[in-house]
Amino acid sequence: MSEIAQAPEVSPRVFGLGRRRLGGWGLVCVLLLVGVRVLAEVGMMRAHGPDPQMPIWWVLCAVKVALWFIGGGIALVVMLRLWQYRWGRTAGAVSLVIWAAAIGWASWQYDVGGRALTDARDVRTSPERLRELVRFGGIQAGYELDNRLAANPSTPVDALRELAAKPDQLGTQMVLERNPRTPADVREKLETGK
Repeated sequence: MSEIAQAPEVSPRVFGLGRRRLGGWGLVCVLLLVGVRVLAEVGMMRAHGPDPQMPIWWVLCAVKVALWFIGGGIALVVMLRLWQYRWGRTAGAVSLVIWAAAIGWASWQYDVGGRALTDARDVRTSPERLRELVRFGGIQAGYELDNRLAANPSTPVDALRELAAKPDQLGTQMVLERNPRTPADVREKLETGK
């Protein structure tokens, strides 16, 4: 009886990389993308400036970063654990691509929000951009952005009127009252509370 020699199991390769090397590069990519996400949020925090609630923001940032890292890690592990199956490699790769797109989109949103806060404060920002920011609906839109627009001496009068018309913006209304460019009729309306 002859023994049939068994060929060693060959691990499939992707882009010339075996499972182990691909896992290493995948981990590097996960860490880089999480790092980009951290930098985007920290940039937003810097653009926001000092705030009494900043410690809460730091804690939430740490939790979000941990969740992003866990999500990327799970996608990577799924791909590597199911490596021997073609559908496993595909499922893992698809989940990594979805995760990478989501973290990239989130990072981009924080960058857009940080630029909005910076532009709202800058007196050199164009009137068109300041008008656009009055209706900004991105991340971190709200009272801080409105307050910066209300305080900016370059904000056009029509944008100041639009800010004054926003409901439940007491802080912004107080800033508008101090802005010398706020029209007299708007200032009077704000002072009387009508």
